[in-house]
Amino acid sequence: MNTNVAILLVLVGAAGVGAVIFLSYRSQKKRAEAMARIAGELRLAFTPEGDETVMSEHAAFHLFMQGRSRKVRNLIRGTVRELNTSIFDYQYTVGAGKHQQTHSQTVISLQLQGRNLPVFTMRPENVFHKLGSMMGYQDIDFEINPVFSKKYLLRGPDDAAIRSVFTSRVLMFFESEPGLCVEADGRTLIVYRHSVRVKPEILRESVEKSIQIAVLFQR
Repeated sequence: MNTNVAILLVLVGAAGVGAVIFLSYRSQKKRAEAMARIAGELRLAFTPEGDETVMSEHAAFHLFMQGRSRKVRNLIRGTVRELNTSIFDYQYTVGAGKHQQTHSQTVISLQLQGRNLPVFTMRPENVFHKLGSMMGYQDIDFEINPVFSKKYLLRGPDDAAIRSVFTSRVLMFFESEPGLCVEADGRTLIVYRHSVRVKPEILRESVEKSIQIAVLFQR
């Protein structure tokens, strides 16, 4: 009897794992199909399995230095409003065992046409960042825009150059747009929300917002 129960539990467990794998596969397939439709509507190229060049092109960015098992999927590439644009789902894994986590987010990468931007990373500030700032962890704050400084952690090697591109107009924009992550390195700007994959139905809106950010920095 005990043997039968054990076999039954194994079969139930295997069925459960199989169901999870199937649902994950179906979800990924539906997302890929939706992203392909959007790429077609925008007349952009679509590569469901991504492209290895994306990793090398963004290797210097903070996001692409995190974790392991890094993967790019659902890559959309082409020109949007005269900017070379890459849109893709990016995931990486941190931790191990029970503490393992996989973070997936949609990244919008833009190649700027104007002046080069200084290297910087901007992301939502949390309590750990605030504690770190008290211990000397870099956080570029703006006394005239305390709301921005409260919402975002801003870091980079050239303080003066970063301050020169974070004009009052840029700061006010981000004050009204919480939760964004933005990184720059020369003529490449990436925009995403940590651990958030953009729903296909609002992807165009996200791309337009990213382009708006690029324009603000170029003024």
